[in-house]
Amino acid sequence: MKTSPRLVVLAVLAVFAARVASAATPPAGFQDAELLSASVPTAVACEPGSGNAFVLEKGDGAGGARVVRRVSAGGAVTTALSLTCVDANGERGLLGIAFDPDYLQGVATRWVYLYYTRQSPSTGACAIPGDAGPRNRVVRFKEAGGVLSGEQLLLEGPVLGATNHNGGTLRFAPDATLFVSMGDNDTDADANPRSRDLTDLRGKILRIGRDGTVPNDNPFVGQAPKRPEIWAWGLRNPFRFSIDAATGTPWIADVGENTWEEIDRGVKGADYGYPCFEGNVAFRTCNPAPASPVFPELVYGHGFVPPFNGVSVTGGPVYRNGNFPASYEGRLFFGDYGDQWIRSAKIDPGGTLSDVQLFMADAGRVVDIVQAPNGCLAWVDIFAGSVHETCYTTDQDGDGFPASGGDCNDLDATVYPGAPELCDGKDNDCNLFVDEATCSAFGGGDGAVNGFDLALLGRFFGLCSASPSSEPWAAVDFTKDGCVDGKDLAVMAAVWGCGGNAPICQ
Repeated sequence: MKTSPRLVVLAVLAVFAARVASAATPPAGFQDAELLSASVPTAVACEPGSGNAFVLEKGDGAGGARVVRRVSAGGAVTTALSLTCVDANGERGLLGIAFDPDYLQGVATRWVYLYYTRQSPSTGACAIPGDAGPRNRVVRFKEAGGVLSGEQLLLEGPVLGATNHNGGTLRFAPDATLFVSMGDNDTDADANPRSRDLTDLRGKILRIGRDGTVPNDNPFVGQAPKRPEIWAWGLRNPFRFSIDAATGTPWIADVGENTWEEIDRGVKGADYGYPCFEGNVAFRTCNPAPASPVFPELVYGHGFVPPFNGVSVTGGPVYRNGNFPASYEGRLFFGDYGDQWIRSAKIDPGGTLSDVQLFMADAGRVVDIVQAPNGCLAWVDIFAGSVHETCYTTDQDGDGFPASGGDCNDLDATVYPGAPELCDGKDNDCNLFVDEATCSAFGGGDGAVNGFDLALLGRFFGLCSASPSSEPWAAVDFTKDGCVDGKDLAVMAAVWGCGGNAPICQ
């Protein structure tokens, strides 16, 4: 069995991950900063609305609790979840996270999805009757007040053999289905490589509904014993992938064996050929041979100079509608854990990748890259135990505050440090809280800022009282500071400009 340098050699990382200095030098005009430090971080995701960063800690390797951590820009780190019964041996552990597409719609939809390896010994507190052996699983928890609780199991893979090649990425598609990557569990040399076996979930990209059900348009639905969750197959370790928000296309970074790293364009039902092929080169003899393998859109080698090299690819996002210069729009970002860089590639009209450009040469042991709501790139250096944010320093939305200056959403001119808080589902003043002036507090109690409120403002403007709740004008004291003044008028003007219906004015 091959012991791969991919992702992590955990015995080493457990010793060094806590505090190895992390350097990061982005291009001119960009600024990189450490968002927080964590113990062996594996993934980061940004909470809708607040922009809080939820960071996964892989685990201590001894079967103890694994912690999901939460931080807002400039704020304190808190524990959202202490997860028990996690197997963090080798490349196993707490690996993937995603937020429900309807997360902001209300209490009932505030789901946070996780991918982790669960212990299942034959006896003890973590035992599951009739289900002994470690398995990778997809679960979801309900969020309330920054805390996750109430685990629900959505999908579970087979009992694992090797400790490496676990995959572990969760991404929602535009149609609100959940895509999942599961590695081949280092079975490529077996008589039955699991990436070739359509009755096994390993070595695949999977697609399920938010509640764990199987979409009826998956390619192998109704073809038992083939697993209906499978969306694409023939992969080695698709540890990280992304889904283009504009096109819905998955971009799959499949970590290679000894020679080639690859990035694949996601195609429904596609066979990517592993282990018959590594990259686009024949690797092992397969019987039967792939009928029509889909080859990578980008391949790069280990130890080769032209055009660039690396040893373990980490997939990142297709950059869309952010505040980076226009030349970055629509480019696919990806990194390399071994050679410690981040690059981007142009997506050509036909879906091929070209024009690969170096973005950061010293990104450390990068294991996750996402686009944050403020337009920055958030990325994880597992070796240094750090989560970074790389931002373009220009004030994109013209509100006087660039992202590097504390603007928690530099794509929205109503959001900046000290901005009036509106009833719009956003943290307008970047103080870590959303809608301090709740919708129900607006004049008339109808949740809308309209002519009725403006009339009240005009009538009571400038009044002040030590007990505003007893005064008739308190209904338009939007900032709840005991005065009806210019601050309240600013709230009124801003929301009025969005059509007067605060709850849908995004």
